[in-house]
Formats: sequence, structure tokens, C-alpha cells
Amino acid sequence: MVEDLDIFDVSDLMLAAIEYNLRDYRHVLRELEDPETSYMKDIITYVDPATRKAALFRDALEKSVPTWFSNSQEITLSACILVTCRRGGLKRRDCLEILTRNPSIMDKLLTIVSSTRISSYLKDTSNSLAATVLCHLTKMNMSLDGNRDELDTSIKCNQLLYSQPYAVKGLVRAWNSVISESPRKIARSFTEQ
Repeated sequence: MVEDLDIFDVSDLMLAAIEYNLRDYRHVLRELEDPETSYMKDIITYVDPATRKAALFRDALEKSVPTWFSNSQEITLSACILVTCRRGGLKRRDCLEILTRNPSIMDKLLTIVSSTRISSYLKDTSNSLAATVLCHLTKMNMSLDGNRDELDTSIKCNQLLYSQPYAVKGLVRAWNSVISESPRKIARSFTEQ
């Protein structure tokens, strides 16, 4: 099915998925108050690990919605990875068309990459999934047996990345985010909960 999508549709779908990831989980709480979307209350539950009983609805929402939302963010970014890996990976020309149609994808991915995990769901992988998508879109084809057109297109993809207003600052923030997050720090936050 993914193979049948027009590259411009792919670009628009990826942009929508990435923008979803930039939303705050509190919008889900607001949607649960809306009569048209309140059916979601039935799929979001929280069981208190100490008592093994379902918590009161409001407490359940406040504890489970951030985790539920983080899971949904991971799913949307995983879909982006599937799209970029279709048929053995997108051609460099396809990546260039995706980025040319929606150049803000790169800044938005960098924002996700440098985001901090929410304390209630430290195993969130959204930032690493966003980094993977960005790498797929901007990877350089440096193969000796590759043709010159592929290399030129790879260079154009990267030029487009660095021409974005947030690119350099976003790459620095992303790198600082990676080096500041150690496995020991994450493990310590699990024991503090």
C-alpha cells in the first residue's frame, strides 16, 4: 500500500505525523472532555501497581495519558520510518522531493530529537525514531559504485537541511541532548519513582 502512494502524499503524511509528535499530551485530556471524542475514555486505563485496582478516572487519566500519548507518538514516527524504508529505502530523488515539498520537516524532526522524555515514560523512543527518520531523509550516498546523480541529490538534501532556520542550532541541541542523557541517569530516575 505504501508503495502506491504519490511522493507528495508521502511528504504530506510524514509532515502530519511529525506535527502530531510536537503536540502536548494535554490535548488528549481536553479531547476526553469533548462529547464527540469521549469514547477514548474506554481505551485509556490505569491500574495502580500498589493496590492492583483501577484508579479513579481523573487520577487514571493524569497518570496514563502521558504514557499512552508517548506510545502513539512512537507509532507515528515508526510509520515514517516504514515509509522511508519502503522498497529498500527511498531513492535520493524521492527524499529531495519530500524535503522540497515540506522543508519544515527537518526543523520539526530536530525539535523532536532534542526533546526531553516525560518523567512518567522514560522509555520513550520518539527522539531516536525522529533521528532515524532524519538520517534516512538526509543520508549521503557515498558509494563508489553509485552514480553521480545520486551523490548530487544527496548533497542537495543536506544543503536543504542546513538552509533551514533551526538546523545548526537544532543539531547542536540534539547532540547536547544525547550526551547529557546517560543510562545511569535514566536508571536513577526509575528508582526515584
